[in-house]
Amino acid sequence: MVAALIDSPAIYHAFIVKDMPANTAMLRYLICVPIAAALLMTWHTIIDPYRRKGAPLRVSAQRLDTEEPENPNVPPDRRATGT
Repeated sequence: MVAALIDSPAIYHAFIVKDMPANTAMLRYLICVPIAAALLMTWHTIIDPYRRKGAPLRVSAQRLDTEEPENPNVPPDRRATGT
């Protein structure tokens, strides 16, 4: 995908404008493939130290009230605010 982006002017001129032979555009594309791979590898090498290492963060829910409700399907009553 990156190679096609790099080679897009040659592909455009070969298949849309028709002022360049298609085999020249494809040769340029084949040259762009290893260049794009090297650029992506360099980008990965630069960014890799900043990635998070280790296991993903796990979150668990815990009840904070100590009383078990009689019927867990009914929401608890609201408390008065004193107003």
